[in-house]
Amino acid sequence: MGASSPGGHSHQRGCGGRLVPYFEMSIADLERYEPEVAVPVDFDARWAATLGEARSPEQWRRACLSALAPADLFAMVGSGGERCYVVPSRKLVVVRFGTGATFSDAEFLRRLFGGR
Repeated sequence: MGASSPGGHSHQRGCGGRLVPYFEMSIADLERYEPEVAVPVDFDARWAATLGEARSPEQWRRACLSALAPADLFAMVGSGGERCYVVPSRKLVVVRFGTGATFSDAEFLRRLFGGR
């Protein structure tokens, strides 16, 4: 049996150990479902400011996660140490689920790419 979670569905194990969602609602009901979500009054303004700062070329011009990493490495950086590194030349994808613990991209990538 799968563990129940909010939203009326549970996760079942199957398909070679992968988690497969099992929904207690019909597909038609799921397609029409609109959850009640309280949107903060400043939601649009907050996102506009955040995206404006993130798109600033000055913020990213000198960004370097690791001098040892291949030049085609790119990363998706989340909160709490969540990371997704992609290196197309090596056909490599690494996902780290954050735990809120201290995390160093430089140290991790040094170990991953063989630096001492």
